[in-house]
Amino acid sequence: MHHPVALSLISLGFMAAVIFTLLGPMNAGQEDKTQSIVKQVQGRWRPIRVWALDFDGKIVEAPLEDSEITVTFLGKLGLVHRTTEKGREVAPFAYLLDTNAQPVGCDQVSYDGFGKTGRVKIPAIMKLENDRLYIAHGQIEGKTRPKSFKVGKEHGCYVILIFERVDKRE
Repeated sequence: MHHPVALSLISLGFMAAVIFTLLGPMNAGQEDKTQSIVKQVQGRWRPIRVWALDFDGKIVEAPLEDSEITVTFLGKLGLVHRTTEKGREVAPFAYLLDTNAQPVGCDQVSYDGFGKTGRVKIPAIMKLENDRLYIAHGQIEGKTRPKSFKVGKEHGCYVILIFERVDKRE
């Protein structure tokens, strides 16, 4: 059963601590690719646009709040994202990074802290383009990742979050 992500869930998605961990054993090529992705997402990010399907299946732009994501490399596990809303850190969840997928998978999973992730809550994909970070969410409790970064049931994408860097890279 397809049910669009409610706009209220979008704000919950911004209020979280996030860790990227890597899937499966890594060979040298995969580790190089992972290191490249990790290096590219280092830094602080803020949301600039959120697009989602509403309950009627219409694409709407969600209002943005004062939110920020801080990305930090954590050994071979990946990255920690801390999302703040008006300076307050809340509600941990995690993304599980899959560098073997094209585009790169970053499924939202439950997170218990200390690098321990749980089951997939929302399948997702990510990309970096023109110094912006895009995360496209699939269906809540869904089994497949979005097919593209275009919001729509036909693409399997129910929410897209677009972030820009807070601190420009040198």
